[in-house]
Amino acid sequence: MTNVKRTCKFKFNPQVHLDDDVVEVLLALPWRPAIQIEYSIRGQWPITQGTVRCGISIQGPYEFLHDVTCKKIQDLCSRYRQVGFTFFIEAVSF
Repeated sequence: MTNVKRTCKFKFNPQVHLDDDVVEVLLALPWRPAIQIEYSIRGQWPITQGTVRCGISIQGPYEFLHDVTCKKIQDLCSRYRQVGFTFFIEAVSF
């Protein structure tokens, strides 16, 4: 698929897989050097009123994953980590 419309400010690496009656779109967002966010959208093809499943996975170092899953941003040690967390949330929830 060569004509993929990019509506996000980041560069995705789109992959489209089409089986007999299922289409799956995988988007990989390299967010930082050691952190990658992967989106997976899977649904019935051709599109009808079927179910569409969406998933997100995050790969990164332990410290980053801990900050992302921490319940309170105030628990983060430094202002630098708080800002990084805020940027991440903005990137994921575009």
